[in-house]
Amino acid sequence: MDKNFILSCIIYLIYSFLISEESFYILKKNKYNDKNKYIKWLKKNKKSLIQNASISFIILILFIFIKKEILLIVVFNIIYLSLVINILNKKEKNKIPLKYDLKTKLLTLTNIVLYIIPIILLSLIVKNKNLVYCYLLLGFISYINNLYILLALNINNKIEKLINIFKKKERRK
Repeated sequence: MDKNFILSCIIYLIYSFLISEESFYILKKNKYNDKNKYIKWLKKNKKSLIQNASISFIILILFIFIKKEILLIVVFNIIYLSLVINILNKKEKNKIPLKYDLKTKLLTLTNIVLYIIPIILLSLIVKNKNLVYCYLLLGFISYINNLYILLALNINNKIEKLINIFKKKERRK
């Protein structure tokens, strides 16, 4: 893939990280989905979450009609750069910033890896003529960001349990 696609992916990853931060904050506040509080929060706030994601995804669907590759890349970059700027402007208004403890750092790392995997796969598979489908898939992934975060949380919980089992076996020896 070319440098324009790489730039698009960097902007996309920054956007993904920023939209995930609010969910990390809610997860931490609710003791990392203790008693499914995060899922209850998602259900309670689904209208605003869907509305924010829908606008960007509808614009991405319009990409199907853009035939020129460079125009497609420019539109994608403009959309996601404006979303990043919008989030950063809102972030300054928040009173309490997210404090990254070890669990939040691991969750962030897992989430970033989950976002990077499809980018790597798409860059290996997709050729420039199919770039629109690549951007649509990335847009869809950001649309289901909260499910990605739940997946990252479940992965981390499983790893944490395996580490605890390993530590117990080590103590017994």
